[in-house]
Amino acid sequence: MNIYAKLLGDPQIEFNGKSIVFPYKKAEAIFYYLLVNKKASREKLTSLFWGDFNDKSAKKNLRDALYKVKRAFDFDIFISPKRAEVLLNPEINFHIDIDEFMKNSNIKLYRSEFLSGFYIKDCYDFDEWIHSTRAEFKSEYIKVVKRKLKEEMNFVGLSDIEGYANILLKEDPYNEKNYRDIMRLYSFREDYNRSMSVYYKLVDILKNDLDLEPEQSTTSLFKEILELRSDEGISTEPSSKFIGRKSELALLKSNLNKFRNGKGKSILVTGEAGIGRTDLLDKHLESISTDDLIVLNGKCYAADRDFFLQSWDSIFKQLASVLKKEKISIPKLWSDITSYFFPSFNEGFSPLDIDSIEKIESVKHQVSFDAIIGILNLVASKKPVILIFDDIHWMDSYSFNLLSNIVFKSSNIIFIATCRESYMNEIEKNIVRLLETECIETITLNRLSLTETEEFINKRNNNLNLTSDDINEIYKKSEGNTLFIIEYLNILKDNKNTLLDSSKVENILKSRLLNLSNLEKKILKISSVFSDRIKLNFLLKYVDADEFDFFDALESLQNKLLLKEVYNENDVYYAFYHSLMKDYIYNNLNKGIAKSLHEKLADYYESNLKNNTKDKYYYSRIIYHYENTENNEKLFEYNIKNLSLYSDMNFELFPSIHKAVDYENVNMEEAFEKLDQLLDKCNDNELGIHKLKMDYYYIKGIYYIRTGEYNQGLAYIESYIKYAEDLNSYNHMLQGYHQMIYYSIQVNELDNMNFYINKIEKIIEHKSDIKESGTLFRWKGLYNIRRSKYEQAEKHLNRSIEIFENLSLLENKYSLNIAACYNYLGNIYKYKNNFKNALTNYKKAIDICEKNNIVKGLDMFYTGLGQSYYELGKFKLSKEYILKALDYYKKFNNLWGRSIAEGYAALLYKRENNIISFNEHLKQGEYYSQKIRNPYSLRLIERIKAENK
Repeated sequence: MNIYAKLLGDPQIEFNGKSIVFPYKKAEAIFYYLLVNKKASREKLTSLFWGDFNDKSAKKNLRDALYKVKRAFDFDIFISPKRAEVLLNPEINFHIDIDEFMKNSNIKLYRSEFLSGFYIKDCYDFDEWIHSTRAEFKSEYIKVVKRKLKEEMNFVGLSDIEGYANILLKEDPYNEKNYRDIMRLYSFREDYNRSMSVYYKLVDILKNDLDLEPEQSTTSLFKEILELRSDEGISTEPSSKFIGRKSELALLKSNLNKFRNGKGKSILVTGEAGIGRTDLLDKHLESISTDDLIVLNGKCYAADRDFFLQSWDSIFKQLASVLKKEKISIPKLWSDITSYFFPSFNEGFSPLDIDSIEKIESVKHQVSFDAIIGILNLVASKKPVILIFDDIHWMDSYSFNLLSNIVFKSSNIIFIATCRESYMNEIEKNIVRLLETECIETITLNRLSLTETEEFINKRNNNLNLTSDDINEIYKKSEGNTLFIIEYLNILKDNKNTLLDSSKVENILKSRLLNLSNLEKKILKISSVFSDRIKLNFLLKYVDADEFDFFDALESLQNKLLLKEVYNENDVYYAFYHSLMKDYIYNNLNKGIAKSLHEKLADYYESNLKNNTKDKYYYSRIIYHYENTENNEKLFEYNIKNLSLYSDMNFELFPSIHKAVDYENVNMEEAFEKLDQLLDKCNDNELGIHKLKMDYYYIKGIYYIRTGEYNQGLAYIESYIKYAEDLNSYNHMLQGYHQMIYYSIQVNELDNMNFYINKIEKIIEHKSDIKESGTLFRWKGLYNIRRSKYEQAEKHLNRSIEIFENLSLLENKYSLNIAACYNYLGNIYKYKNNFKNALTNYKKAIDICEKNNIVKGLDMFYTGLGQSYYELGKFKLSKEYILKALDYYKKFNNLWGRSIAEGYAALLYKRENNIISFNEHLKQGEYYSQKIRNPYSLRLIERIKAENK
């Protein structure tokens, strides 16, 4: 036997030409761990994966995981010659990529890092092992690539050189020595352009990721290569990484052309922090020819708000150089006034006249502004002037006043500025005169769409081999903010966890929270504890503040684009403008405060429960909040309630209500593991825990019976029944008896089925339960079908239909029970080879479901209909309904009756001479019939196999 395992990259396990799928993550992880280490003690495995469990539970979980791996392969993949140790079975030939990679240094096997993307939540010891193992293999990979590259440096023209170089730069992107070695290699081959491109790549990476310049030795090498290059006229500047924003650049260019013709406006480029305002401005400035323009660059900083005219200092320093270059003379008083406000303006000019300065102190500030404006107008009369201000939202009010005066009084001066969208209300107050006279045009940078995000990522050429799922995840986390996209890519390169690990992102988020009032901060802190949106009523209840102050603070947070209003029917909610801000605030909450808020929120949602079907919408929220407290009993309770809903809808055969709603598929094995861990932490002395434990046994029982794991399922249901009988709980006893009947139906144990039918009959004699009587008659009908007493069966089924139809007049929730009876009637006629009457009854069952928007049961009903059409020779209709049935089987992961649908699909494809599809469906049919072991299904599949040998 041969097993092929690829662990370098996305893990892939293949046996007999078929990919192996493991039932849950920890079972899969144990297999990978043993593939690497070949053997491990049971103690080591339990500490790796169940370190927080008690010894008994940890050992039980390990046994279950090993059993599940064995089931996945269907033979003993592990052996335990010593009970305390687990080994790979030596009789199996394991072909593992890491073994060959380490033995032969075959770098082609290194598709990506070890177990790429594989992760188990809250399994810290295993996570640490994965990271150290990844580092070990990656280090060996880099070592091998370096060795091969060094070997090739002595040869010219070998095609592998570039491949090795790219690998090295991708895997070790910040090691400048690697860049220098590769630059020398290309230079040795006289491939100077490629050598220079390696340098430019380094410049980009260091600047974008670390905000650093290359080392001196790297820059010196670059200059040496530059001198060696014979071609001239090729730019020595790194290529721009600017991507997209074509329409915004077009607007800026159009405005520039208008300005050259005396009609341009000032421009405000707005958008949230990190959206790319500065990059857009830089890209625009790159395209501006300064032959006929004067461009003066300024940048505003947060500290500038507290300093008079500080934002203009660099502008006037540049202006002094322009005056000299253009040989423009200005009055001495103007020079002294301007130098008084901007000392850097006086560099190179004559010393200040003390008398003039004393006069300046005595003049009004508007006179001072007139002098400053006079200089700019004098310069602008020679060439039009564009003032650039990056982050203008940090300007002080005097600087805004000066800017408004300059632009308002001169048609030959405009400004282009960037500002955060959250400060627009404040900025508008400072430049109201310019807005009123329509001197300013605004360009708003929006977040990228999913398509634009994908294009942005692809054009950055990050060599991360991202899948569409990866890109969707990046878009979800970044929400289309360009800086956050770039930082997320950097995080992926560095194997970090979240965007909050980026210092750039953290600084942006910090800056957004500056100057908030205490009340605003309090609202944000409470809001951050919510899993999604925040209900206004809750904030009003728990934020201790005057109502007018509260709404003022809430409006301010909306104006600053920290919160946004969301309407849902008649309720008002608030959500964070960006989820990263929510995460940042929450992560910086005091742990005690966070826990207290989670308790209040859990209590708030519990108070909203109405003990009806709508409660399910609150369960996930309640669970989320109890997960962040130490109330394990409550957490166990709501996990059980939530899982009960899923179990009722997916594992009950014919529940009373089952509408066509898509429910997220739940990995039951992982859910059980989580609940086992919670149960260990709960106080077993509490009466409520015993009741919840009883419900837990029931869920486990119906799941394992439905999936053909009968020994486990029966053990749990028998324990459940014992609890119920000890408590003399009528409803619970009935539930348990029903599950024993389901089991009996699956394996055709008629005596056992009759035993529990009689137990149900005795109970309901004393309770006069009409609904349960309807179910009892359905069971009796099915029991008689199995005994081939069709006439008696039909009477019981019609009686069941009559009861449920009468009940439906009072409460319309028994449609599926009625449909199930028609399905059984269809089966009676099918067994009697009266396929026309069978069709009639199957159609009635389907019609009931479709009219009532019910999906449960349709897989079986369509199967019966497809069978009947097949037997009547109507193969086109048969195929239509059999394929419909299979779609439902796959969608809801139902095993009951699936082997019959697979068998008939095989027959239909055989008629079309489609042997590949025939074999696929026959194989699936055999798999499900063996799993459920229903006699009818087994006979059908064996008959098909025998007839088609």
